[in-house]
Amino acid sequence: MTSTRSSSTRPAASSWRWTSTPPTTVTARSPAASAACATADSSPSVTNVKNSRSLRLGATAGGVWAPSHRRDVVRSAGGTLHAVTDERWTTPEELAAVRERMEAAIDGYERPAAFALGLAGEDGAAAGDVFPRVNSGANFLPAVVLATVCGHVRGTATYVLDEQRLQRAIDLLAPAEACTELDHPNLAAWRQIRAEMADRPGAQAVAVFLGNLEPSPTDGPYERLLRGAVAG
Repeated sequence: MTSTRSSSTRPAASSWRWTSTPPTTVTARSPAASAACATADSSPSVTNVKNSRSLRLGATAGGVWAPSHRRDVVRSAGGTLHAVTDERWTTPEELAAVRERMEAAIDGYERPAAFALGLAGEDGAAAGDVFPRVNSGANFLPAVVLATVCGHVRGTATYVLDEQRLQRAIDLLAPAEACTELDHPNLAAWRQIRAEMADRPGAQAVAVFLGNLEPSPTDGPYERLLRGAVAG
């Protein structure tokens, strides 16, 4: 696991509560935040995986969240619809301001103790094979971008994303790379996952959030995998 300079150093929340389908209240979205969301009748779903008793890493269960807003949409060469934005965040201060605005837009949002985006794997897959980038106590702008796309508010949870939803997350975070003072390893990792999904029809991405770093008997397989990666 590598470390990079983050635009925020505030510690992650030390405790968490889980609600099975937490509501998301949106206020005063920026254009980039609006770009992450799509109308419910035209968007693919995000599946919230929780308390699945199957040990197969690709198993899904739980509720479905559908967002309700979008700024603009284009069709890629492969026929995939995804949102775009022309924003550019060129300084660490701008990144911090965007992060704070997006965090405030999710009612009750709590920063995760750790999070990662990965490619759904088979039973027995190693953390390094699933998660190209693991974040613990840092990189809270990518965390809230992912939370915005998934509908995550707080606690420990796993979400399954299809290609279109993953592309929206990439588009929402992409303006950050205009800030050349900082590295953007999560954006690079998400693009790597997107490219691998394009080569593997039916592949799915998994977004995993840990509310804290203490193991729980209700952890799902990806949550246990991420905990192990964070623990080293």
